[in-house]
Amino acid sequence: MRKWALSCALLLVLLLTTLPDPGKPPQSLPLNTKKLQVNAEESSDEVGDFPKVEEKLGAVPHGLSTDSEVVQRESESISRKTLRNSAEKFEFQAEVSRLMDIIINSLYSNKDIFLRELISNASDALDKIRFLTLTDKEALGEGDTAKLEIQIKLDKENKILSIRDRGVGMTKEDLIKNLGTIAKSGTSAFVEKMQTGGDLNLIGQFGVGFYSVYLVADYVEVVSKHNDDKQYVWESKADGSFAISEDTWNEPLGRGTEIKLHLRDEAKEYLEEGKLKDLVKKYSEFINFPIYLWATKEVDVEVPADEESSEEEESTTETTEEEETEDDEEKKPKTKTVKETTTEWELLNDMKAVWLRNPKEVTEEEYAKFYHSLAKDFGDDKPMTWSHFSAEGDVEFKALLFVPPKAPHDLYESYYNANKSNLKLYVRRVFISDEFDDLLPKYLSFLMGIVDSDTLPLNVSREMLQQHSSLKTIKKKLIRKALDMIRKLAEEDPDEYSNKEKTDDEKSAMEEKKGQYAKFWNEFGKSVKLGIIEDATNRNRLAKLLRFESSKSDGKLVSLDEYISRMKSGQKDIFYLTGSSKEQLEKSPFLEQLTKKNYEVIYFTDPVDEYLMQYLMDYEDKKFQNVSKEGLKLGKDSKLKDLKESFKELTDWWKKALDTEGIDSVKISNRLHNTPCVVVTSKYGWSSNMEKIMQAQTLSDASKQAYMRGKRVLEINPRHPIIKELRDKVAQDSDSEGLKQTARLVYQTALMESGFNLPDPKDFASSIYRSVQKSLDLSPDAAVEEEEEVEEPEVEEKESAKAEEPEHEQGGKKGEERKSSQRPWDCWDLPLRTSERSVGTKKESGPSSADLAVAAMAAPSPPPPPLDPQLQPMVEGSAASRLEQEHHHLGTGDEPSFRMDDLPASTPLSQEILPVIISLLPLKEAVRTSIVSTSWKMLWTFHCNLCFYGPNELDDDPSVPPLESDEEAAVDEYVKTSQAKLKIKRDKFIEAVNCVIQRHSGVGINKFSIRCGLHKEEFDHLDRWISFAASSKAKIISFDLKKIVCPSKEVHQFPLEALVVQGSSCVQSLYLADASLKPHPGICGFTLLRRLVLEFVEIFGDFSGFLANCSALEDLELIECSGVTNLSILHQLDKLQHLLIDRMPVETVESNATDLAHFEYKGKEIPIVLHGRSKLEKATIMFEGSNGLARVFTAVPIILGVKALNVQAQISAYEQFLETGF
Repeated sequence: MRKWALSCALLLVLLLTTLPDPGKPPQSLPLNTKKLQVNAEESSDEVGDFPKVEEKLGAVPHGLSTDSEVVQRESESISRKTLRNSAEKFEFQAEVSRLMDIIINSLYSNKDIFLRELISNASDALDKIRFLTLTDKEALGEGDTAKLEIQIKLDKENKILSIRDRGVGMTKEDLIKNLGTIAKSGTSAFVEKMQTGGDLNLIGQFGVGFYSVYLVADYVEVVSKHNDDKQYVWESKADGSFAISEDTWNEPLGRGTEIKLHLRDEAKEYLEEGKLKDLVKKYSEFINFPIYLWATKEVDVEVPADEESSEEEESTTETTEEEETEDDEEKKPKTKTVKETTTEWELLNDMKAVWLRNPKEVTEEEYAKFYHSLAKDFGDDKPMTWSHFSAEGDVEFKALLFVPPKAPHDLYESYYNANKSNLKLYVRRVFISDEFDDLLPKYLSFLMGIVDSDTLPLNVSREMLQQHSSLKTIKKKLIRKALDMIRKLAEEDPDEYSNKEKTDDEKSAMEEKKGQYAKFWNEFGKSVKLGIIEDATNRNRLAKLLRFESSKSDGKLVSLDEYISRMKSGQKDIFYLTGSSKEQLEKSPFLEQLTKKNYEVIYFTDPVDEYLMQYLMDYEDKKFQNVSKEGLKLGKDSKLKDLKESFKELTDWWKKALDTEGIDSVKISNRLHNTPCVVVTSKYGWSSNMEKIMQAQTLSDASKQAYMRGKRVLEINPRHPIIKELRDKVAQDSDSEGLKQTARLVYQTALMESGFNLPDPKDFASSIYRSVQKSLDLSPDAAVEEEEEVEEPEVEEKESAKAEEPEHEQGGKKGEERKSSQRPWDCWDLPLRTSERSVGTKKESGPSSADLAVAAMAAPSPPPPPLDPQLQPMVEGSAASRLEQEHHHLGTGDEPSFRMDDLPASTPLSQEILPVIISLLPLKEAVRTSIVSTSWKMLWTFHCNLCFYGPNELDDDPSVPPLESDEEAAVDEYVKTSQAKLKIKRDKFIEAVNCVIQRHSGVGINKFSIRCGLHKEEFDHLDRWISFAASSKAKIISFDLKKIVCPSKEVHQFPLEALVVQGSSCVQSLYLADASLKPHPGICGFTLLRRLVLEFVEIFGDFSGFLANCSALEDLELIECSGVTNLSILHQLDKLQHLLIDRMPVETVESNATDLAHFEYKGKEIPIVLHGRSKLEKATIMFEGSNGLARVFTAVPIILGVKALNVQAQISAYEQFLETGF
């Protein structure tokens, strides 16, 4: 029992009274006391005479005895305070207050930069000591001092972040000069001291990088030890002065520097291990020296199991020696595995800077591994090719460029708006930026890589590059190397014609690269075309990379060089034709004479090709000639002059007959063989394909288009019998109105066959009908038969027919009549008007005619087989009628509703709908989307909800007779009957869903939902539905796979990776119930996922890693899920606002989400840790058990800072709840 206690304050007073006065001899102490000195440099023997507290105060032996560590800490604190008071103070040699304001508010756009600067400085110091070691090997030291590394350590309790290096260190003079003079840099001074121009790989030319620490800290200590001086401490609060004193209380460094940052309250995020790991990976991953973090981790440790205290009584029977030996063998030590938290140094920059090595020494596996790390792509696909090179001259740099295996899904959608580049800029292995467009043009933005320069100049902030001529030099060399890399990829492809000159051995070695360039062209060919348009300097180099199909390519891609090699003797021009598809061009009348004379014609089927050919005028001294325009020369025709004279009367008459059609002239054609006539444009006018694109612009001016369209010329085939007959008819009666109508009809037909839009389709259709009447010998005055009026059926018949409909069909209609002749499945892609593009906008009225016109644009597929009449009621009742807006917890209240009744009975649609769509767009957007976008139609498509609800085994089936007996045979028979009926229902449900998916175009899905239990043999249908939902870019996906009472029931493993299409997923909300989930390591692409709900799901694999990649996640709900022992929400989920954990068998819950606003937990008593809870508004916690209410505050002590706390305890014995609120 304590008789009295000694306070720390009394001890401090006692120690202070015994300190000698500086400069005076120590006074004599009272009797029965010992001499006490506080001096860090005294030997341990003198300190050993320190009196005990009992002796000092005469306390009895049972009194309180002060711990020796407390005494040591108190004495160190007094010593430190004394030394600090006696420390030398200095004033900064610059206007520090103004300087700090510039640094904090102007130079750095984010606070993360401070860690990069400190690591860069540490790397400089390690470079220096390594350089000195070349001439003085003893300078490196021994043991840990000789390890050239950087260490980062956290002290969360005291809010201290430490960065330590074993570099050259700084003397007292160095601290004053390097950290006290802003304009002076220790690195620059070191280079001047060495008087060498060698590459020291040093950073810090401006000397202000260190001061970025005041972005996050309000007090900084710098402890440094140089081989030629003692260990000193530099400290400052950025208040205009700093102090330096000899360090006698910190741990001896041996050699090097340690910077201690006392972080501000708003910079607590830098005390999280995950945050520091991310920053090191981003900025300093390729520093030459290893970077370690003192990190915590959980490990499995085997410990002895608890033995029973009871001992068995000794047996009175004797045992033989053999029996005793057997007993000893059977006795083995019992152990158990427990989780322990340990701390150890974790290496953060294990990826080496591959680009610094000799390319001959780097293997393909190392390049592939580095690419996957750089691109954050952990798949199996290797990059198509790469280029590793270094440049010397005015600007020296090393670079490594990769061609990805696949193009990003939004490469061309964001072509003109993307700011972030796939090319990362490093200076001496320190990351600078990837948000610039100065090093690579936009058409090469698909390339991934690294540029590292040792001579690139920087301004005072490393975040922004100086506008320097060296950037232009780097850009020029990068473009040249990139194009050479792509050209080499084509040359190494055995499918390319250039490989014909290679030997058999070379061809065999390159067999694995077969088809590589065709793959590249399919992914990035449009970028090459855009490069020809944008980059006049490299236009010829890019033209060599062009590939296309032609009339002689047999479906393969050929180059311009290959085309020129096959040109006929005397051919001066390169012939090409533009259109929407290869099939359309092959049937074009413009090719008739060219094909007959064995000329090769290039097919251009991409909309961007029209713009491409406006810039690519010639190649290798060969002019390009569009065969649909004037000026086509196919050799001399000796009869052409005579034919012109023979048909002069017809051409002149025909031109007058077409005065109202805008025809410039009628000429004899040299390009036709089987077609009577075609319409061509002038050499510099728009082709028919280009005219369609330009007419579709929203702000197009018809008057200006008429000028740009050029002149139209009707070319006739003088050898065709129709033309010959017209000539004879004109010679007989040129004033015949019927003959003029025939001539106009022939022209309109030629206009349409040549690819132009008809100015008056109604007039053309009337002419066709008149021709049909004439061919059928019908009178032109024949009238249309009047339709007989049919009386409406009686009301009783309607009610009788309605009563015969299935019950669920009537409920789905909600009293509205549905026309049986309607086929709703072909019209699900109903688009919205311009003002109703958003899915969240409700549509109050039915679709307009413009809406219905746009619907035809949604990629029509071949007509599917007719729907089974027996399935029609089920499909419409369980799927079609479910398309109405439902208040499901995955949906939003603003989603548009859609019903089959909203569609009219007839929807006459135009065949030429694409120009109508583009005409509704703004001019700038229309030009861009019509050139580079393949998914712009999604903006104009109605995003409907596809919700399918299947049969539930728990539902009562009236077709199954009730169980009347409890006998086993009767029960078995009842179960078999029920399962058979349910199997029939499931089969119909599966067939209905497959039918709908087959009939759907695959675009315009907002929500895709399946709620039905399936057997194992039916899982292949489920996988097909998941793939359809992913390819349809559905934003909301729900799969509720209800469990089926069946012994063979197996849980479906949901293929999470199937939702990722081309590296990304469009899913914003995912609900999954009664399934299993196994995320693959490194799975990513769910950057848009905002809501994730898992219910009765077995979770395997790296679930925390999967969540860490869902950076946009706002709502996470885990309900009765299994498989996760320790649930950890990483700091990457900085947008997570709601976290629900319901009856989930976890051992611990830890959240690092900084924006968490609502937290809910229900289950057994476990430790719960919520970090960064500044925004936490409400927490609801319910522990199961009678004492759960009291244990909440012991298990969750950190939760008390929440604004609203709702605590519940479930008393299972009485099924009651105790609840309290705060």
